[in-house]
Amino acid sequence: MKEQEIKERLIEEKTQLSEKLEKLRNFIASDEFTEIDSVQMTLLNIQIKSMETYSQCLLERIVRLCVIGEHKC
Repeated sequence: MKEQEIKERLIEEKTQLSEKLEKLRNFIASDEFTEIDSVQMTLLNIQIKSMETYSQCLLERIVRLCVIGEHKC
């Protein structure tokens, strides 16, 4: 796979993940969140941290492709 294709796929994946993160953040900030089981609350908090880490990794990969690659972003 060419570098440009990889970058495009990473950007699409990052975009989709950002949308899911926003929805989860909104849910965690809502009153509905306080109504769910405490174990589910804990698991969602773990999930959001994992998603944020994953998002940061995708961003770093995209940046590295832009800096190291032959093309500018």
